[in-house]
Amino acid sequence: GMSSINVDCVVKAHSGLGGPVWQETDATLLYVDIYGPSISRCNCLTKEKESMSTETYVGCVVPRSSGGYVIGEGTRFAAVDWEKRSVTTITHVDTEKSNTRFNDGKVDPAGRFSAAVRNCLFSKMLNWWTSLKVSTRPSAAFHSLLLCSGTMAVGMCASERERKRGSLYALQPDHSVVKHLDQVDLSNGLDWSPDHHIFYTDSLKYMVEAFDYDLQTGGISNRRMVYGFEEDEGLPDGMCTNMDSKLWVACYNGGRVIRIDPQTGTRLQTVQLRVAKITTCCFGGKDYSRAFDLYITSATKGMDEEALAKQPEAGSIFKVDTVSHTYLCHTELPTAMSSIKVECVVKAHNEIGEGPVWEEKDATLLYVDIYGPIISRWNSLTKETESMSTETYVGCVVPRSSGGYVIGEGTRFAAVDWEKRSITTITHVDTEKSNTRFNDGKVDPAGRFFAGTMAVEVRPTELERKRGSLYALQPDHSVVKHLDQVDLSNGLDWSPDHHIFYYIDSLKYMVEAFDYDLQTGGISNRRMVYRLKEDEGIPDGMCIDAEGKLWVACYNGGRVICIDPQTGTRLQTVQLPVAKITSCCFGGKNYSDLYITSATKGMDEEALAKQPEAGSIFKLTYMTESLVALAIFRCSVSYRPFWRRIVVLAAELRKRMVDIRRTWDASSSSGWMAQLPLPLLNVPLWNLAIPGSHDSMAYCLDIHSPVLHSQPKILRVLDHIVPCFIRPCVNKWGTTQELIISSQLESGIRFLDLRIAHKPKDSDQSLYFAHGIYSLVTVKVALTEVARWLEQHSTEVVIIALSAFDDMTPVQHNNLIDFLKRLFEKKLCPKSVSSRLLSQEIPSLKTCWLRGYQVVMSYADPAGSGHEELWPVWDYWWGNESDPNLVISYLQHQKETVGRPVGFFMAGLNLTEDVRYVLHHPGQSMKSMTVRAYGLLLDWLKQQRPGAQKTSLNIICADFVGISGNEFTRVVVALNTQLLKQDVFSG
Repeated sequence: GMSSINVDCVVKAHSGLGGPVWQETDATLLYVDIYGPSISRCNCLTKEKESMSTETYVGCVVPRSSGGYVIGEGTRFAAVDWEKRSVTTITHVDTEKSNTRFNDGKVDPAGRFSAAVRNCLFSKMLNWWTSLKVSTRPSAAFHSLLLCSGTMAVGMCASERERKRGSLYALQPDHSVVKHLDQVDLSNGLDWSPDHHIFYTDSLKYMVEAFDYDLQTGGISNRRMVYGFEEDEGLPDGMCTNMDSKLWVACYNGGRVIRIDPQTGTRLQTVQLRVAKITTCCFGGKDYSRAFDLYITSATKGMDEEALAKQPEAGSIFKVDTVSHTYLCHTELPTAMSSIKVECVVKAHNEIGEGPVWEEKDATLLYVDIYGPIISRWNSLTKETESMSTETYVGCVVPRSSGGYVIGEGTRFAAVDWEKRSITTITHVDTEKSNTRFNDGKVDPAGRFFAGTMAVEVRPTELERKRGSLYALQPDHSVVKHLDQVDLSNGLDWSPDHHIFYYIDSLKYMVEAFDYDLQTGGISNRRMVYRLKEDEGIPDGMCIDAEGKLWVACYNGGRVICIDPQTGTRLQTVQLPVAKITSCCFGGKNYSDLYITSATKGMDEEALAKQPEAGSIFKLTYMTESLVALAIFRCSVSYRPFWRRIVVLAAELRKRMVDIRRTWDASSSSGWMAQLPLPLLNVPLWNLAIPGSHDSMAYCLDIHSPVLHSQPKILRVLDHIVPCFIRPCVNKWGTTQELIISSQLESGIRFLDLRIAHKPKDSDQSLYFAHGIYSLVTVKVALTEVARWLEQHSTEVVIIALSAFDDMTPVQHNNLIDFLKRLFEKKLCPKSVSSRLLSQEIPSLKTCWLRGYQVVMSYADPAGSGHEELWPVWDYWWGNESDPNLVISYLQHQKETVGRPVGFFMAGLNLTEDVRYVLHHPGQSMKSMTVRAYGLLLDWLKQQRPGAQKTSLNIICADFVGISGNEFTRVVVALNTQLLKQDVFSG
């Protein structure tokens, strides 16, 4: 997954090589042969190699600025004078042990963070390594310039070494030594991130770990796992980092180097080598700022003649060349990708192609040609394009759920019936102005259609200034004007958390941000987040990815740029073969493609001849994780046929550092399953304490939707008579959560209670969630959001209960089940696992990790019974009381009299209102009722225990799970510590 890979054998040898370090001053690669024992230098220009022997095993070597080197040899730190071929002891370690030796080592970043470790950003390698002699610099100024190196027991092979004999040391500038770790098996790779975390491998733990790092003192703390090795990857050995904090880890006996993201714990790439025993790696090469070479060492130790004959290059050094859009350290960092492919997918000559929107249902790209004026749909499967004309300039188009579209055309919002090729006016804007038109537009996360106007151009970008405005079409067809005095209203989008609105007024040559109120649609606190440079062109349309990064089309700049709105920096530039880039959106399978529109307006014949693809649509394909934005359309009674979501997936990618220390911290919730103490990884999931949310999707109820058919008849009658009273009341008491579904998962919730319904009079086949009334968000959108979250949290398992299924037909059941299987695929844990006899087949975390299971799903309808992936309905202990004391009494009775069921079951801490309670408390809501009872319910919860006993609990559900600092989730997760004292390893 990169633009180009070329693997060369640059040093032909048959040794046990390690510790490579690049010396830029003379383009030399420095390395050791541990068992040679020798230190070597290979000049990559002359290809000449020179070596010197050491007295005993030499594990690592680093240059020093005054000349010569410092090595970890045997159990001593020593200074090397290369010219004299002499080695002088600095100090010894492991004096209380025998038969140990140094292994890998590296110098910490000290005060030179950007230049010292990252290889490229501010200075050259000449300034990297600090002299270890106190006399060269005042020690007070360089207190934390350290050489870190680890020791290990000497043995025939990794598995034969005496365990827990190693340590991790740091040599200080004053030549004193600090021991950071003891009881180490095989101390190996280490490096530092740009934000001062240290990454470390103790190889026989088969994982990469991280520590917080105090740059002032050199102290390490908060140990946690960031990546667990799979069986086929071999043994983690040496490693290095690049500028975007990705780790490159050598895999001993795995024949590869892997690139991992320590924030998400995912493997991003594998580079296969021609030999098995890969030992370590480092970056080097001619120009650190533009392209890199990754130098990789290997070994022969333990190989017999037959193995050496099969791998004649074993023990050599390899160079991996990277070309073009490199994933390595780069002045413009790649964002969530490892390779780019650009292709022209719609060959056209649009005057101004604009407003691309992906329609997942038909795998279709929707877009406009403003001056055509036409609306077009390109089918990515058949490659066919169909179009319809509009009456005048059409600036933007969005789909609607009942079919057809809504456009910003001229100065009107209008509804489009695609089948009839008809356009019907909804409302007009800019009625007090002449010669203006709509330009770019998009729907906000709550369903408001934002679109801006501008003066009609004399020539491209030449227009009367300050004539435009920014409008929002509301669900009731009213219009709100948010901005006036706009030059050229253009790109717009919202942050993943819906709190920020990004906007472009093109002739200001900047991207701006506003605070955004999702409830009211109001914008405030205008500020600039990025100013375009002269060569970048004019900012036009834009879209946002799941990490909150903005992708901006650059008109007359021939590129799309990715910017970080938090830091105001450009992360990446993608050049296109045409100059007039107009807009972009994400689409395609898994939303890993970026579709880009372009224009021809104002180009003469000569320019068109030079850019024959001008006016076409291009697709950028990213070969690793997709970048996706979110917009969910709002439905109202009067407006229900009008709105539909434009992009299917919402993802909140959060940084996660996994910790499976035995001293477990239950306060960290986003990855708590991976943080459980090791003995609990074999516990059946139904014996763990698992936090769940009751009516998980009842945070997005549609106040304009009718009451469900399953509700009491009197309520339905009243809803028909006085909907303006009944629906707000049902919404107030039916809303049981505040966090969106991905935020619930991020907070540690691992059980989702999803109640599904179809709107009986809705011609669309979309399914919604329901609790008294219907939700705004569709089932497809929400579950896709869950799937994306799971992709980023590979060690977490989510239990999902699907139920209710109001007004669903057998066909809709079949379609839903097919969708579930396609969406989660092999992540679905089959129900047959629970009936297998072998303990390792019980659905424990370990079993799930080994088999790739991340979803355990029940389906409370006979339609699911014939599907191996869908479990039967589980018991839910529901008190059905508004008094928390009665809820607790009910749960106590169930525990002591009935006892826990076999397998999964839920205990609900949720309260239930009744008509009498609502009438007696007209000013309250479900939230106020819950908050008042929260303390009492949590006090009872803290006294409970999970496990296999009759009175044990499994899944505990609550309303408003994120309140009180996420205390509910933390209390439930902490209950699992009691399992360490129980026998809970049987089903």
